[in-house]
Amino acid sequence: MLRQGVLIRPLIVNDAQAFWNLRLRAFTESPASFNTSPDEWRGHPLAEVEGLLRGEAGSPSDVVIGAFDPELCGHVGLRRELRQKRAHRATLWGLYVAPEVRGHGIGDRLVAALLDHARSQTDLVIVELTVMADNGHALGLYQRFGFRRYGYQRRAAKTDEGYRDEERLMLELDAITEPPSGSC
Repeated sequence: MLRQGVLIRPLIVNDAQAFWNLRLRAFTESPASFNTSPDEWRGHPLAEVEGLLRGEAGSPSDVVIGAFDPELCGHVGLRRELRQKRAHRATLWGLYVAPEVRGHGIGDRLVAALLDHARSQTDLVIVELTVMADNGHALGLYQRFGFRRYGYQRRAAKTDEGYRDEERLMLELDAITEPPSGSC
């Protein structure tokens, strides 16, 4: 069921502290889903996050989109390649929805907003991502949007529980013509 009243919008510098806090929560509560540990994230100063949200670190196409209910409860980022021969590609990164609001379509809305942004960018053709191979929920979400597997890396991440494999997915933006059916 779609959760009403959730605002989806690009994050701005004033959202930096809430974004930093939610990322730390993601890394703490869902360590198997991310390649960054909570301790690594604690080493990122708020000024660095503010710079990210100002667009200082990458391409003008880069964006972090947040979901607010009414506080920040989800996010997803897009990072475009800077090198000329690879500038037609971007990476979707960091999708997270807080557990208390999952199951209401917020992840779908975040990905949809990110892909709308990606499609509005001149000459951006491919969006790629990696996801833990055993994260069936996330894989299903991405597949509903047309992402397809192009690679698989065994032992991509090492955790206290052992090695984790990753799926590599991509979406050709000019290959999809209609929105996905269903939502999570």
